[in-house]
Amino acid sequence: SLMSRNVGPDRQGVTLGINASVQALALGTGPLVTGIAAALFGIAAPFAFAAISVLAAREIFLRNRAKMV
Repeated sequence: SLMSRNVGPDRQGVTLGINASVQALALGTGPLVTGIAAALFGIAAPFAFAAISVLAAREIFLRNRAKMV
């Protein structure tokens, strides 16, 4: 995995544990937040939020790509 390859052997367990915790949090809160957004702003709101999130992640990736290599 990319996570374990970018840290030393002594930090892999901690890194993968934090990654699993963040994924679990996202899987739990994502549907809750998008459900509330859909109820308040209409059915298109979750899709707009997802599109903005993907574009933000793309921008962060492109800005940090040189540092990753």
